[in-house]
Amino acid sequence: MLMILARLVRSESFWAVAKQLRQHCLPLRVGSRASIALSRAAHCHVLVAELHRGERRGDSGDRRASGAAGIASSEAASIAAAHRGVGRSSVPSGSRRDLFTVLEYPYRILARFGDSRSRVPLPLIQPGCKVAELAALAASLNAQGDHFGAVEALTKAIALSPHDVSLLEARSGACARLDKHAACLHDGELIVRLTPDWYRGHAICGSALFCLKQYTASVLAYRRALGFAVGSPAERGLQSALVDACGRVDGALRQCSMLGDTTQLCSLLSSGAARIDAPDEKHGFTPLLLAAAAGHPGCVRALLDGGACAGARDRYGKTALMWAAAQRHEGVADVLLRRCASEAASLVATDSAGWDALHAACLSGCLPLVERLLPLADVGRAAVDGSTYLHAAAQGGHVAVARLLLDRRADPSARQTRGKRPLDLASAARKSEVVALLRPQTPELPPSSCIATGLATPTGRSMAIAVGLAFVAVWWVLAPVLGEPPPT
Repeated sequence: MLMILARLVRSESFWAVAKQLRQHCLPLRVGSRASIALSRAAHCHVLVAELHRGERRGDSGDRRASGAAGIASSEAASIAAAHRGVGRSSVPSGSRRDLFTVLEYPYRILARFGDSRSRVPLPLIQPGCKVAELAALAASLNAQGDHFGAVEALTKAIALSPHDVSLLEARSGACARLDKHAACLHDGELIVRLTPDWYRGHAICGSALFCLKQYTASVLAYRRALGFAVGSPAERGLQSALVDACGRVDGALRQCSMLGDTTQLCSLLSSGAARIDAPDEKHGFTPLLLAAAAGHPGCVRALLDGGACAGARDRYGKTALMWAAAQRHEGVADVLLRRCASEAASLVATDSAGWDALHAACLSGCLPLVERLLPLADVGRAAVDGSTYLHAAAQGGHVAVARLLLDRRADPSARQTRGKRPLDLASAARKSEVVALLRPQTPELPPSSCIATGLATPTGRSMAIAVGLAFVAVWWVLAPVLGEPPPT
């Protein structure tokens, strides 16, 4: 085979070279190294033949074909001379590498002379052949909406030319229109095996895998396609498709975190397709926040080991530690505190209302967590609305937490911006035990102070206005009876 190629190339019979390569290419296993090399050589020899014919006819712009033909002849002759006397069945491994060099040298020739078509797979279809007729028939059937007929015609064409990636691409498109995504994936994989450096095969695989709901594999396929499509017109569309696939993988990761499926969670993290800190669009919940709120220490540990940000916040400014404290998940809080011991900012972080993790622990009544966080905080710290830790404990009705705060010298007379004391919140919530604890330690206000305090609040002002309006209405009714003019 090598000697035949050398003689044909030396005589510049490029169409004969292509014919020989096609005859030896068909019996080989699809996707094998020899098959790919022979297919590429056939592609390039056809193109070199076209360039050389144009140069002989005197076409402008094709004079570089003579140089390409000369380089092809010299390289093939030199390598053939090195293998002179070697039989077809006894080619050593080093000679095999040289054989593939012979078969692939037209690509180097075309690249040297700057032909842009050498960067994409070239069709093996020759005008007037049976494969071309079947391809034209498939295109016509696709235009008419007969996709089944198009698939049948393309399958016959592929049987005649199994290494033509343009036929495989056309058949995958017809299968996609028929929602036969498994068949589309099969064609995409064949294209990848034949031309692994062409982005279209990877893109077809990514689209088919997305439709088959295999989102992790789809993300990886789209990333490979983007690696080969840099600077091409398809780059923007591939980026959009990758964003959609990543969104599905991120949603699956959040779902596993919320349900506590540690096995599936670790599988998604190890695949490299998931973005570990991707929030949802509505509330900004990350996988770590959902795992902490749901109370799954295993998922929280796996996410932190995978590089999740312990100080991530949702749209309301809450961290994972705040959610664990609010839901009384001591195990999750323990994992977070061990990992966040060196991050002081995560421990004192506040949400949009000025509440921190200790506020949430006091409101939920998680005494062990309050005992752990209280030495790190100021017992008199107030939120935006003036609520202290004792306000939160009184509102939640947790006697043990309120007693602990009073022992740490929390001020029972502290007021919110609305003028409410911890005792007032406990009374409004009907927490009798907390009321009994706070009443002896809360000083009574004098009547004048009560009136002034009441009028300072929005409720007190509303009641005063209502009383004044009622007095005016009564006076209008009674003024004629008393013989006095009504007030103006």
